[in-house]
Amino acid sequence: MLSFSTEFPVREDSTADTFLETVRSWAVASPHTSFTREGLGLLTVGAERAIKAGKATIEIAGASAESQVAVAVRHTVNDDEVDWITEISYAGLKEPWVSIRTFRDSTGPIVHLPPAKKPVVIMTLLDALGGGRDGELEVAKIPHRLTADDVGLAGRLLNGDAGCYLPVVYVSATFGEFDYLNPEILARELCGMAHVVVEPNRPFSQRLQLEVASSNAYGGAVGIYWPEGAGRHLVLPDRSLSYAERKNRIVREVRQALLNRRPLQWCSWSAAQQLAAKLTIQRLRESGSGEVDLYISSFDAEMALKDHQLQEAEAEIRRLNAELRSNSQKSAGSGVRVRIASEQDYYPDEISSILRDAAAESVSRVQPGGRREHILRAIASASESSPHSREGREKLKSLLRDYKSMTKETRDGLTEMGFSITEDGKHYKLTYQSDERYVFAMPKTSSDHRSGLNLASDIAKRIF
Repeated sequence: MLSFSTEFPVREDSTADTFLETVRSWAVASPHTSFTREGLGLLTVGAERAIKAGKATIEIAGASAESQVAVAVRHTVNDDEVDWITEISYAGLKEPWVSIRTFRDSTGPIVHLPPAKKPVVIMTLLDALGGGRDGELEVAKIPHRLTADDVGLAGRLLNGDAGCYLPVVYVSATFGEFDYLNPEILARELCGMAHVVVEPNRPFSQRLQLEVASSNAYGGAVGIYWPEGAGRHLVLPDRSLSYAERKNRIVREVRQALLNRRPLQWCSWSAAQQLAAKLTIQRLRESGSGEVDLYISSFDAEMALKDHQLQEAEAEIRRLNAELRSNSQKSAGSGVRVRIASEQDYYPDEISSILRDAAAESVSRVQPGGRREHILRAIASASESSPHSREGREKLKSLLRDYKSMTKETRDGLTEMGFSITEDGKHYKLTYQSDERYVFAMPKTSSDHRSGLNLASDIAKRIF
């Protein structure tokens, strides 16, 4: 069963020999096998052999020609009735790529297979071969941190126009001063699987909104964007989770999606075998045997037919993907969606919820039975209003009901709601979502038991 899959480019100056030396070093260092460097010295480009050591086996396939190279290593370890198989492939000359796929196969009646970790060999390959150019980004173990001048680049990354093959994990700036997760740790966990891109600040997010028709993750949300506009997935901030849980949630999303992605056929174990067979046939043809020529011509005809069928299948996949994107865009317009360039939601469905409430309030003020009434009623009943407004009011009341001074609980609660708190003379200055239009003065001490509830009411009226 396939349990892990990824492909990524490496530096142009890497070679198949360097790749094999890196794989040999990884296998020798593995605590699960007893291979020696001398024994693995037989793994060379063009060789086809299997080497065993205890419960582990390493096989190699592939060849090198003037215009093409494809080499792959299959590493198998049997551990308690489970075969752990790792296929590591290298292909290309001008633009070399590597592919890593792992499988878990049960050799006995095991119901639940143990989970598979991210292969250590990915980090080993990146250290030895270096990350290559993937569209406008380079494969790296650290996050790509955008600057104020990178709005255009960010727009191309999110729209799928940056030429990237790997998905882009976009970490948006939070409304307050607290980060939702650690981008450095996330980038190291996702290296070789996805690009981690970090937004510099909230003004950048507001400018980016114009570039991507409001499809950007914002306010601390993390967006996973697929190449060529194939789709996106938003992971909303959830401060009830630990940093590790937040990171693991995003990694699981990316890893599962990569498992469902069609791998690169030219960078695989089977591609290495095919290239070796092709070169063998060429050598046989050069031998001048008539019987060999007859066999080769029949074989070539069969392979040509398969290639043609594969091309047709890939063309159909591209057509269906384009149709899917088109239908997704059409369906997105069937609900209540309004593009407002100057505003963003400060909580999920904020703007659409306000529009629905406004529509419901306006029904009684238009001509009964008219077109406006019908449209307003349709908007008002399109879906349920967001509960965040009501919940926000209740939380404000709870935090400020008995307010006398700024306790840690009060400060943490207001911060979690999106308020930044600074001192301003005899008062605290509360700024909602770093938006200077929504600033509130809060006394440092209060003797009136009603002042806290009054302040909560004043704030709620303006922001909910």
